[in-house]
Amino acid sequence: MAPELIVGLSLACVAVGALIAWLAMRPLATRTRAEEQVKAAAAIAVLEERLAARDREIAGMRTGIESAEAERQGLTERLATEAERRAKAESTAARVGDLERELDERQARLEAAHGEVARVQTALAELQARGEEERKAVAEQRVLLDEARARLADAFKALSADALQANNQQFLALARTALGTFQAEARGDLESRQ
Repeated sequence: MAPELIVGLSLACVAVGALIAWLAMRPLATRTRAEEQVKAAAAIAVLEERLAARDREIAGMRTGIESAEAERQGLTERLATEAERRAKAESTAARVGDLERELDERQARLEAAHGEVARVQTALAELQARGEEERKAVAEQRVLLDEARARLADAFKALSADALQANNQQFLALARTALGTFQAEARGDLESRQ
């Protein structure tokens, strides 16, 4: 056999070995990256759903605040009306006690409404703070996902390079062995012909 043919066959074997190693490593890296992307997408979807729920809850709280504010305004107007009535009622001594009790009750409801508005505003502030924290958490997870993708790509490149280097070393060793054997046979043939 010609030395060029042996070397050519050896090179072809090494190339086929490198291709097989690359094809064997590729699905593993692709599958791992796809699983990480699916997990990250699921986590983001859950966080976005929680954020949407918080936004709906905030909208409900705002509606409650507006309703409480409208009731407060109504009660304030009623209080003004009752104050007018009270002025008129002072002329009627028999009704003074009853009107004062009714006014006190309405005043108590107004104060209760003020307390409810304050409670709802506090709850709204807490929900907005939690919503902001969750937005930040989603942003941080997206950054981590991007970093993980970059690390997976780097790891895949490194594994491919290592596999190619190992195959090249094996090929060179095989080629040297084959070439040494071929040279020894050629020397033997040459010596036997002389």
